[in-house]
Amino acid sequence: MRNDSGDIRFSMSTKDGNEPRLEPLQFLKRVGGQARPRYEFAAGTREEWERWRDGLRSALAAVLGLGLMERSPLRVWPGPVDKLDGYTRHAFTIETAPGLFAPAFLLVPDGPALPRPGILCCHGHWEGMNDLVALDPEGGPRREGEGYQHDFALQAVRAGFVALVWDQFGFGRRRDDAFNKRYNLTSGCEHPSKVALHFGLTTAGIRVWDAMRMIDFLQGRPEALPDRIGIVGISGGGLVAQFTAALDERIKAACVSGYCNRYESCILNIHHCIDNFVPGLGRLANNDDIACLIAPRPLLIESGLEDHIFPIEATRTALGKLERCYELLGAGTALEADLFEGGHEFHGVRTWEFFAKHLEK
Repeated sequence: MRNDSGDIRFSMSTKDGNEPRLEPLQFLKRVGGQARPRYEFAAGTREEWERWRDGLRSALAAVLGLGLMERSPLRVWPGPVDKLDGYTRHAFTIETAPGLFAPAFLLVPDGPALPRPGILCCHGHWEGMNDLVALDPEGGPRREGEGYQHDFALQAVRAGFVALVWDQFGFGRRRDDAFNKRYNLTSGCEHPSKVALHFGLTTAGIRVWDAMRMIDFLQGRPEALPDRIGIVGISGGGLVAQFTAALDERIKAACVSGYCNRYESCILNIHHCIDNFVPGLGRLANNDDIACLIAPRPLLIESGLEDHIFPIEATRTALGKLERCYELLGAGTALEADLFEGGHEFHGVRTWEFFAKHLEK
């Protein structure tokens, strides 16, 4: 307990009410508060921005563990093909690295006007890609629009885009079910994230790697225009969309939903899944610095005014930094924001018009 002199008095109790200065988070917040990220965006000229961009991209790829991933020719196994209302759903399993397999759905709109712009759709936490295509966990059809993600891959194909969605590492079909049952784990990404860290990898990095290989896959499909690819993601999928667009300029436009924020206000401020954490990232950059790497390409940030996971005031702060970056590059009109009445959910009201404007030119 703390006494009036400011000294720390030893307590024999380990129960509630111990000296606050003994709490681990107090120390870590102090360390974090003193650490100014090395690549905090502060460029004043295009030349400074280019040096900053190149430095942060290299450092970000390193802490994500991307340098440890082995690039090999894509191997693809086709699955069922289903003709549905207004589109065809093709199922695939794609090997994105030796021994790393990702089930995927390619949604192709009806009509003869192919190829068309393609959209990578990155789901957030829950049941994997089924959540984006109106399938229940068992693979049966359900009513469209349910859940916080509102089946936005279906929204994309109904808007006329070729949509590609896959199970993120640790979700959907990519879970260690037997292991999780043995230890009564409810999170499919918790233990794989720990093992990845042990070997210098990160779950975030593996997911970004998968997304980059999905670009490879989509560029090889006759249904899609290889130079007109966008990406969209919500929550944990927003991380994948933001990081992938930041690192890979083959992404021509990006929509980040329910993620762009400030780390001290979101993942460091509440209990969050371990897959959001990247060793050493806090020394390099904040969330909005990474988003600035997308400039000057078109970027739409959407966030609910009542999103308590990624608080809106921190999103507004992030947008202020992004506006400075885009204005510096003479691309102010390429940055858009949709701050809507709602919580942590995909909105999509401006998303497809945004992609049509920037990908169908």
